[in-house]
Amino acid sequence: AFECPMTFQELRVIGTDHIEHVVIREDSDIPKFVAIKCKTRFEEKVIKFRLPERAVPANFTPKKTKVLCKGTRIAKYFGECEVSTRSVEFSIKLFDCGHFYLKQTLPGSGASPYWVIFEGRYERTEKGLALEYLFRYSWQIAKTRLMPEFALEAVPKDHRSRLAWCGEVSEQLLNGTVPSIVGEDPFCWIELCREPDVVGKGKARFNEEGDDVPAKPEPPAEDEAVSEVRRRATSSRAPAASSNK
Repeated sequence: AFECPMTFQELRVIGTDHIEHVVIREDSDIPKFVAIKCKTRFEEKVIKFRLPERAVPANFTPKKTKVLCKGTRIAKYFGECEVSTRSVEFSIKLFDCGHFYLKQTLPGSGASPYWVIFEGRYERTEKGLALEYLFRYSWQIAKTRLMPEFALEAVPKDHRSRLAWCGEVSEQLLNGTVPSIVGEDPFCWIELCREPDVVGKGKARFNEEGDDVPAKPEPPAEDEAVSEVRRRATSSRAPAASSNK
């Protein structure tokens, strides 16, 4: 999923039911971990891997750091769609290295929005985009700061979907399916439009998401007469210069 070679010896593998932690050193330890009686009501067991820094940097910052996207951003599509009973905001960024960055946001989650991020590979076709999802993670400022650790989540093998070009103008509109973060269905239907291209985007190697911050609008140009009145008013309010003669 992280597109770099790793050996089992590099990974610190832990099995947990969210109460007890068991170190897994070889394959035979897995059935032993599964056989342990779960101490939580929902009986969930998870296997975690601590990844080497060449896969995920030590300074990884949720939502701001991109792991796979190492090239230049070439396009961004966005939209808001109804999924199950919720309104979800979508944005997907395409990079020239062949990777994409999909962000889903629940806008009704108050001052601390809830995000789910997907990264993976894409293939451009005549009909649209073929997406292969490699990993995901969820993030919310208010909750993540209290967590003792942060986890990137594996997705099922061959987790894929497609987005198709639509509309009269080439490559300006997309529709299709992506993984759903609300409701019971694994995928949801979305419609996205392309954001106007921005000149001068740099490399995205472990970069921050500054391009998501809207630019401040330019102030409206003033009429020359209004500008002259403003200058005169400012001059009349200016204090007289003191003299030390």
